Amino acid sequence: MKPSFKNSSMLVLIMLALFVSALGAIPARAAGPLYVTPDGTGNCSSWASACNLQTALGNAVSGDEIWVAAGTYIPHASDRAVSFELKNGVAIYGGFAGTETTRDQRDLDANKTILSGDLVGDDADNVAHDEPTRAENSLHVVVGSGTDNTAVLDGFTVTGGNANDEYDVPCNLGCGGGMYNFSGSPTLRNVVFSANSTAYDGGGIYNWSSSPALTNVTFSSNSAGNQGGGIFNVNNSNPTLTYVNIIANSAYEGGGMLNYLSVPTLTNVIFSGNSASLDGGGMWNGEGNPTLTNITFSDNAASSMGGGMFNAYSSPALLNVTFSANSAGSQGGGMYNFESNPTLTNVTITGSSGGGLYSDTSSPTLKNVIIANTLDGGDCAPENGPEEESSLNVASSHNLIQDEFNACGLMDGVNGNIIGSDPLLGALADNGGLAQTHALLPGSPAIDAGDGTVCPAVDQRGVARDANCDMGAFEFEHDSGVRYAVPSGGMSSGQCDSWKNACSLQTAIATAVGGDEIWVAAGTYIPHASDRAVSFTLKNGVAIYGGFDGTETARDHRDFDANETILSGDLSGNDNDNVAYYEPTRAENSYHVVVGSVTDETAVLDGFIVTGGNANGSWSSPCGSECGGGLYNLNGDLTLKNVIFTANSANRGGGMANWDGGSTLVNVTFSANSSNDGGGMFNWNSSPTLTNVTFKTNSANFQNGSGGGVANYSSSNLTLTDVSFLNNSAMNGGGMSCTNCTLILTKVIFDTNTASWSGGGMDNNAGYSPVLTDVIFLNNIAKYGGGMRNFNSSPTLTNVTFSNNSASNGGGMYNAENSDSMLSNVTFNANTATQAGGGMKQLKSSPVLANVTFSANSADEGGGMYNFENSSPTLTNVVIANSTNGGDCLNGFGAALNPSSSHNLIEDAASACGLANGLNGNITGADALLGPLADNGGFTLIHSLLAGSPAIDAGASAGCPATDQRGLARPRAGGCDIGAYEFNSPFADVAETYWAFSFVERLFAAGITGGCGNAPLTYCPEKPVTRAQMAVFLLKGIHGKSYTPPLVGDGTGFADVPASHWAAAWIKQLAAEGITGGCGAGNYCPENPVTRAQMAVFLLKAQNGSSYSPPVVGAETGFGDVAVNYWAAAWIKQLAAEGITGGCGAGNYCPENPVTRAQMAVFLVRAFSLP
Repeated sequence: MKPSFKNSSMLVLIMLALFVSALGAIPARAAGPLYVTPDGTGNCSSWASACNLQTALGNAVSGDEIWVAAGTYIPHASDRAVSFELKNGVAIYGGFAGTETTRDQRDLDANKTILSGDLVGDDADNVAHDEPTRAENSLHVVVGSGTDNTAVLDGFTVTGGNANDEYDVPCNLGCGGGMYNFSGSPTLRNVVFSANSTAYDGGGIYNWSSSPALTNVTFSSNSAGNQGGGIFNVNNSNPTLTYVNIIANSAYEGGGMLNYLSVPTLTNVIFSGNSASLDGGGMWNGEGNPTLTNITFSDNAASSMGGGMFNAYSSPALLNVTFSANSAGSQGGGMYNFESNPTLTNVTITGSSGGGLYSDTSSPTLKNVIIANTLDGGDCAPENGPEEESSLNVASSHNLIQDEFNACGLMDGVNGNIIGSDPLLGALADNGGLAQTHALLPGSPAIDAGDGTVCPAVDQRGVARDANCDMGAFEFEHDSGVRYAVPSGGMSSGQCDSWKNACSLQTAIATAVGGDEIWVAAGTYIPHASDRAVSFTLKNGVAIYGGFDGTETARDHRDFDANETILSGDLSGNDNDNVAYYEPTRAENSYHVVVGSVTDETAVLDGFIVTGGNANGSWSSPCGSECGGGLYNLNGDLTLKNVIFTANSANRGGGMANWDGGSTLVNVTFSANSSNDGGGMFNWNSSPTLTNVTFKTNSANFQNGSGGGVANYSSSNLTLTDVSFLNNSAMNGGGMSCTNCTLILTKVIFDTNTASWSGGGMDNNAGYSPVLTDVIFLNNIAKYGGGMRNFNSSPTLTNVTFSNNSASNGGGMYNAENSDSMLSNVTFNANTATQAGGGMKQLKSSPVLANVTFSANSADEGGGMYNFENSSPTLTNVVIANSTNGGDCLNGFGAALNPSSSHNLIEDAASACGLANGLNGNITGADALLGPLADNGGFTLIHSLLAGSPAIDAGASAGCPATDQRGLARPRAGGCDIGAYEFNSPFADVAETYWAFSFVERLFAAGITGGCGNAPLTYCPEKPVTRAQMAVFLLKGIHGKSYTPPLVGDGTGFADVPASHWAAAWIKQLAAEGITGGCGAGNYCPENPVTRAQMAVFLLKAQNGSSYSPPVVGAETGFGDVAVNYWAAAWIKQLAAEGITGGCGAGNYCPENPVTRAQMAVFLVRAFSLP
């Protein structure tokens, strides 16, 4: 079948003369934009004096901008022939609310600005030129004839045009419903052409000898009675289209776009859902050679030929192009060629109806092309089948055609072509980049099968291509040596090279070599059907990843929360809820589910649940089948990430046992494991490093067990950061026990752990000295040392809080037998002991306390502290107050404070451990004026000192820590304060209870602010921050409190900042460092408030440098009031990603709200990590 041609756009081209009317004199006006509102009647000089759009266009001269407020604008009340006519040198911007002072403040989404041809506002939903309700519509809404690229239209929706008059040459009144261009090449940005119609050509836009530049433009639901529903290009019209969507347009020919005698350039363009009642559903080309790069044609349809693309006498060049599910009633569902020689490089054509690629008297060149999954009509065929002389260019090579009977004459194995094979394409999906693509699935024969000499540097998404590039528009991203495992159906000796050919996990491990990854699909895996001694054994250089659903093509696509991947030792599947090594239903379970012995850090387990191990075997040296139910590690240094150990049991180390080894654990959870020692983990002479690890509901309650969460022995050296011990239990050390070990704990929480004997939270024995910084002991219970017991151990505690712990003796802490603990900046709150030492008890021990606060503790004897039998603690700058029972501080038999104890405040003079008021700086019998235990900054909760407290400035300078428990520098104003909290309220208008108090404090301490007023010193927390003030804040944040900018010199570079302005030098330097370019028009607007959106940009540039650009915003910003196309969307999203902001509440960011000085304090403290 041959294509038909209509005559309307194929007439002999006629030279036309253009007549330009002389403009009248323009009245003088002030420089700046012309302001337009829908009901404006003014002189265009301001928003308050805004005019209408036609007036602004009439008055504008080259160099002007026209700012148009949201609303609907019609060209004329009744004259269909009147349009909005663009002018050279004049830029028209929509998207304003009508209050902005700079163009970048506009919001195109929130402030829809509509240029409408529906003069009477009655259009029905039928977008057709002969629809009666469109009879009075404008012939063209916008005209760009005779313009160049200095004529700009930006930020509008163009709709309701209906060019339904007679056809002439060049088609005028019958073409270009949305926009008409004759010898015009304007610039169009951020424009939507929607629901425009024409009787003939170019429903959305008509170009005759015109080459406009289109960026971020959408054509949707436009129609043409003849050609080019979305766009029509004729007579050497060569527009450039970048990031353009052409969707659901319709025409007789060229539903999305028609090009005749024209060479447009398209990059990152989508054609979707367009239709033609004859040919070229997506694109129609006649005697033209367009260039297409990174394009997707999907779901376009033609009743006759060329569902995706129709070519007649044309040779377009296609690079990285996808055709998906396009259809034609006759031939060429993907592409139809008539006497055309297109070049296709790395193109994918799939899911076509009516044939994939059809050629009539044509010779296309195909390089690295995939044609597959054609529903009917064959993948690739000339007009009369394989014997037709029309065929592919002989240079065609390295293509994959699935249909071996319709392969356009290509032969399998010749010139790199693959015929008759399934390319293994994924569904059309968002795989990155602007448009959807079809991924190559693992094992696809198209992978690495392309011709690298013609392969583009990147694929359609922008992903770099390998030297051995893939066929098609998508480049498969290799994960080195990936092996695939599934729980059932996998071949025990399979190739493991794809999800389709997945093998068992044991086979994958056995065949893996260094550098390999093993991807494991969701499900349950057992090490062996019956042999308890068999485990999953880790190997050096092999990383095993769980959490896949069995379709992923990249590791970061997995979701280990949704796709639980379980390694189970329950070989018979009969375990009950009793997690104990002697439980009969666990008798046949694996001794160790996983073994990581003799490994290094390259042996990785990531994304699994490990359960059902039961190491109940007999003792062997070193500990073998009785250690490590979940994982056993002898002399190994493996890496564990995103792993859950649950319901494992053992004699030692229910969840995990390390013997003479080390390991690195990140984001790991131990829950409901049990053993005699180390319910969660057991360590012997081992040095694991734990980060973001949780131990919860583990137990070591059998046979006098220790370490419900973790038990450590024999010179083990652990480093714990961001670790939590929750509701674990044991006889000793409900959370953790340490015997002959070294521990470094940072940001660790012990909460609701229980020990039937000693150390509810933590139990330390045998001469070693753990180091704790930023640690919380909360709600723990034991007989001795509810929070912590130390026996012949002297830990060092800094910035630690003991709260609501309980015991018979030493509710918070119990020190026994030469346990000379060192405490600095520690808080004991509301701990209880039924006998002695609600906060702390000493037996034959002499701890040293500096700047410690005891409050609201209770005991029968010594609510705050009790010292007994040869104990001689040293107290310096200690507060003991508000004890609810048993007195503040008591000395029992043979005990007394060290005589050097000084500068303490004991509220109860009758129980002050022998201290006398006024001696050695000690204060007794005075109310300490403590605030409640609260979040006053820092990792732990502490008691603040209220204004007027006698502890303020009353501490000893010698031995005073450099910071308080929150991390704020000591001393603040006078001397060091007594207790864990350093009082600082330099500003009369910022109370300690104010929400941003700690941030304002830290800003002041860092020397970045001196407040807003004196006598008294004030901060003005609720006042907005001006742009001038921000210059000072940012530069001091960058360079330090002592920074002074260079002298301002002759000028600042900003017209509104004279050299005499108080912040002139700061503003000039801020610009010199590239952090600001001002507010527009050569100004800085120093007294304008800084918005929260502007703050995001200021902070990130100050933090990261002037050249910094945030990551692409992606599909959402995370805030309901910040659209992805908001000017500062990427900056705001990155500010939140860095933890500098959480928004303004209710899921919003409030980008246009002014930043208050209180909010600014929070932003600056977080951005510059101020102490």
